[in-house]
Amino acid sequence: MSLKNYDNYIFDFDGTIANLKVDWVSLKDEIKTLCKKHGIEIKQKLNVKIDLLKDNESNLYAIIKKYEQWNNVPKYIINQSIVDFKNTKDSFYVVSNNLHSTVKSVLDELGLASKCKKIIAIDDIKNSKPDTEAYKKLKILLKIGSSLYIGDRDTDKEFARNCNIDFKHAQDMM
Repeated sequence: MSLKNYDNYIFDFDGTIANLKVDWVSLKDEIKTLCKKHGIEIKQKLNVKIDLLKDNESNLYAIIKKYEQWNNVPKYIINQSIVDFKNTKDSFYVVSNNLHSTVKSVLDELGLASKCKKIIAIDDIKNSKPDTEAYKKLKILLKIGSSLYIGDRDTDKEFARNCNIDFKHAQDMM
């Protein structure tokens, strides 16, 4: 199917719309420390650790925000071809394993927030991608027809497969 023929365009955020400048090593270390504190196995992926900590750690989102938003401002490099593509569309959606406030802030700054019909981020759901919880929340807002998820990681491809929607790697749009 041609990229232009989809009824719904759903995007990942980090690595797709923008590349966040995050000290991932320090964030992962801090999350690993929290996991040890709460007796959570630390061999799992970062997003799974965060999901498991959601019920146990009241400071979790503040810790993530500290890394995603320096002085409450995300630092990032935009993926211009993705932004240009989005500007040709009437609307789009974002499903991200980043914080809602991070995604919203960048979309506002890029002038894309009015076209984004819904953001579902890691702090909006219990189970992050590749789980389908975000898509189930989004599905009621989607136009009837075909949907495309655009992302940059294997987790994104798995998410699209789990949701039974098409997938396109962000790199293939550049």
